[in-house]
Amino acid sequence: MRRRWRFFDRAVNFSMVLRGVVVSFMLLLLLNVSFLDCSHPYHITTTTRSILPRGAALSFAKSVPDYLRSAPFNASALSACDHVIVVCGHAITVVEALDEVDSSDLSWSLLPYQREQDLPASFVSHIERGVQIAAGDPKSLLVFSGGQTRSTAGPRSEAMSYWLVAEHFAWWGGAAQARPRAVVEDYARDSFENLLFSLCRFKEVTGHYPTRVTVVGYAFKGFRFESLHRVALGLQAAHFSYVGLQPPSNSKFDLAKAEAGEQANAVALFAADPYGCSDLGLVAKRMDRNPYKRAVPYGLSCPELGGLLAWCGPGVYDGSLPWDQ
Repeated sequence: MRRRWRFFDRAVNFSMVLRGVVVSFMLLLLLNVSFLDCSHPYHITTTTRSILPRGAALSFAKSVPDYLRSAPFNASALSACDHVIVVCGHAITVVEALDEVDSSDLSWSLLPYQREQDLPASFVSHIERGVQIAAGDPKSLLVFSGGQTRSTAGPRSEAMSYWLVAEHFAWWGGAAQARPRAVVEDYARDSFENLLFSLCRFKEVTGHYPTRVTVVGYAFKGFRFESLHRVALGLQAAHFSYVGLQPPSNSKFDLAKAEAGEQANAVALFAADPYGCSDLGLVAKRMDRNPYKRAVPYGLSCPELGGLLAWCGPGVYDGSLPWDQ
């Protein structure tokens, strides 16, 4: 019996020694984290990363594009901006790899009438032009506008899709200038809301409303923005600019059909219902483009526009607006 107890005592002692070795090993690992070189700005010193070879961590840091280091977003530095550049979204990306985003319909969630029209190239051209304009004006804020409009795409927004496309193309060389002044507005469901909500988004970021407005879109939609939306929002023509882009001449885009659809399905409807809130077709389109039942927040963040946001006619809103001064 005594021999059995001695054997049991020895087994317990061995177990305690083994446990002590394991604890000591873990302490050495933790101490190793404390002495890692932190001189590199992207060196990661968490315990999950510290066990990686030093070269692997440095290789990861070197792969980070320079503009991620030099062009962070800082809203507090944008209070001097006075120019909003609105790029209106038309579709949502549905792939993680964007290598064919400018050429393949499969990269986008497209409606039947948008397919086989070479639209990806024109989407990307709108994004690129917006980036170019923003890069050339240090007092501008670039707003990609468009909500979570497609139930088939999941809760992704048109606006975020456009931002990611710009990121994929490294902002066409203008990352240091445009990226720190680019945001998304991801509630808009039509062109009127693209413009109105982008004004609110500008105010959320800068603390005030813009004095200059530029919209980037298809050339055949110019009249809708310049003569209908601008007037409905009380924006002065002298401070408003529409940059209209034509699809490439060698594309499959049916421009004549698009122009006819623009007149029948947009211009005529917004001319009769400038705020898109009483015409059954425009109302139904907004409802259809909000499959995730998101509530527009701008009444809270832009209380100065409360009357305009709620206005549904008749006639053009005649209340006071921030850009009247």
